[in-house]
Amino acid sequence: MNETKSDIDIDFLNRLLYHREELTEAEIEEWLSVEDNGKLLDEAAMFNATLNPFRDKSSKERERIRLMSKIMRPRRELFRWVGYAASVLIIASAGLLFYMRDSGEQADQLLTQEKINPGEFKAELILPDGKSVLLAAKEKFVDKSESVIVQNDETNGLVYSRNESEISVPEKVYHTLKVPLGGYYPLLLSDGTKVWLNAGSELKYPVEFSGDVRDVYLHGEAYFEVKKDKIPFVVNLEDSRIEVLGTSFNVNAYKGDDNIFATLKSGSIAFYSDKVKGRTLIKPGQQLKMDAGSGQTSVREVDASVYTSWTEGVFNFNDMSLDEIMKIVARWYQVDVVFENERIRHDQYFGKMPMYSDIEDVLRKIELSGNVKYKLEGKMLTISESKNGID
Repeated sequence: MNETKSDIDIDFLNRLLYHREELTEAEIEEWLSVEDNGKLLDEAAMFNATLNPFRDKSSKERERIRLMSKIMRPRRELFRWVGYAASVLIIASAGLLFYMRDSGEQADQLLTQEKINPGEFKAELILPDGKSVLLAAKEKFVDKSESVIVQNDETNGLVYSRNESEISVPEKVYHTLKVPLGGYYPLLLSDGTKVWLNAGSELKYPVEFSGDVRDVYLHGEAYFEVKKDKIPFVVNLEDSRIEVLGTSFNVNAYKGDDNIFATLKSGSIAFYSDKVKGRTLIKPGQQLKMDAGSGQTSVREVDASVYTSWTEGVFNFNDMSLDEIMKIVARWYQVDVVFENERIRHDQYFGKMPMYSDIEDVLRKIELSGNVKYKLEGKMLTISESKNGID
C-alpha cells in the first residue's frame, strides 16, 4: 500500500508523543505549523493520559469511571475530537489494518442519515416490589430501607454498603440491574465484588449476601472482580454456572448467541455445564467456550485483555469474526444488522478503537480493511461483499 499523507501524519504524531528524541526542532515546528495539528496533538495527549492504567489503585478506578461518564454525556463537539484523537493514537501504536478514506457517496449519506450515538452510562434498577428506578451518571439514588445502603453516583455507579444502624436480615432480598442496548454500568456489590455490565445485559443479585454461597444471575456480558472470601461466589447462567473464591474474569452469555464464553484474567474458576454434567477448570489467560445447544466445552489460550478492554472504553477486535464484531456494534449503537452474504460473517479482523467513536468511523475502518461494504439507513445496517477491499 502506498504511504498517504494521513499515514505520515499518524506516524509523526506517534513519534512526537512517544519518541520525541527522533525528531528535530525544525521538523516539529513544521508539523505544528499545519492548521489543526496543534489541536490534534493536545487532544491526543489528553485522551492518552486518561487511558493510562486504570486499575493501579482504587482512586484511579474511580477516576476512570468518572472520566468515562463525562465522555459519554452528550457533548458531541468534544466527543468527536476525543474519538478521532484516540483512534489516531491506537492505530499508530498498534500498527492496525484499519484505515480511513474519503468517500463522496458516504459524505452524501451523512447529510441525510440520522445521528446514531454510541452507548452511554445508563441502567434500570428493579426493586423487590417491582418498582423501577432509572439510573444515569448524574442521578442520585439512595435506599436505606434494608440492612444495606444503596447509592448511585457518577464516580462509582451503583454501590451497596452495610448499614450499621440496621440488623442484618437473614433472608435474601434481590435487586436486578438491567443495562439496555446502548448502555454500560458499573456496580459494587455488598461483599466488595466489582461488576461491569455491558450493553443488553442483566444481573440479579442479593442486596446482602448470606448463607454458604454468594450467588448472582447473569444474562448478557459482565466483567467481575470478585472479592476474595471463603464463601464461594457463583455466577449462574442459563444451563451453566461459574464458581470462584476470588478472581477477575469476563463472561459473555447473551441469550440467543450460539456460544457462551468465560475468559479468565486472574485467579481460577470452575465452569459447570448442566447439559453434559461436566466441570472444567480454567487458568489465567484461558478462555472457555461452551456450545449453547449441546453444552460441550473447549478451552484455548488467549490474551485476556482483549476481552476486558470494553471496561476501559475500547473496542478490541483481535482476530474476531465479522459476525462477532457486528453483534458488538449492534448492541452498542442500537442498530439492526443484516448480512447480504453469509460467507463474509466468518472473515477475521484485527484492530481496536474507542467505543465512543461515531458509528460511521467504525464502519469505514472495517470496510477498508476487508472485502466488505456497508449501507446505513436509519437503524438498519446492511453488510455486503465488495471486491474493492484489501485482501
